Amino acid sequence: MQWLSLLICCGFVLAITDGTVFLERGHRGIVPCPLVQSRQISPKDIVAMYWHYGSMSDTALLISYFLERAAPQNGIPEGVYDIDDEFNLIIENVTASNEGTYFFKLKPHLKMLQAGKVEVCDKGK
Repeated sequence: MQWLSLLICCGFVLAITDGTVFLERGHRGIVPCPLVQSRQISPKDIVAMYWHYGSMSDTALLISYFLERAAPQNGIPEGVYDIDDEFNLIIENVTASNEGTYFFKLKPHLKMLQAGKVEVCDKGK
């Protein structure tokens, strides 16, 4: 079971998850957005979404969603990552290098920017 707690920090709400997502190498992986999965935020209210790997720095940005379009960032080719209708991060063809901490930021309509993280581990370990 995954628990969710919130902390207000630096002008946005930070979602801290207690739990780990296990992904299987060679398969399509889904890293859930805890705030949407727990129904704290409705997908129809999200106007922007950003997924990062390892840190929340601009150089760690993998993919963004804005104006109803998901687009890879920082030279990442199309088809490696995607964002689905529930604002989960989709990883095509999971490898060992996908293990680590994924950070997200999302902006609901007329609400404060919210952020959090999800730990991802290799199912084969």
